[in-house]
Amino acid sequence: MLHGYYNYRHLILAREERRGEILYYVGVPGNYYDREKQVAVMFGFESFECAQEPAQSSDFGYYMMRVQI
Repeated sequence: MLHGYYNYRHLILAREERRGEILYYVGVPGNYYDREKQVAVMFGFESFECAQEPAQSSDFGYYMMRVQI
């Protein structure tokens, strides 16, 4: 998480309502690479969100982790 913050100087907090339940996510900026994704999953990140789906190698986006507030 710090790696993404120090490189891009921001994080995002996202709020989503799904089936009446409010969910919050922290998004850490970064580029999509298979190795980065494997490390992100080990640290609890659930997905990678970017402009195009599915993500291609080197696409910029956010590694997302659900959090409780």
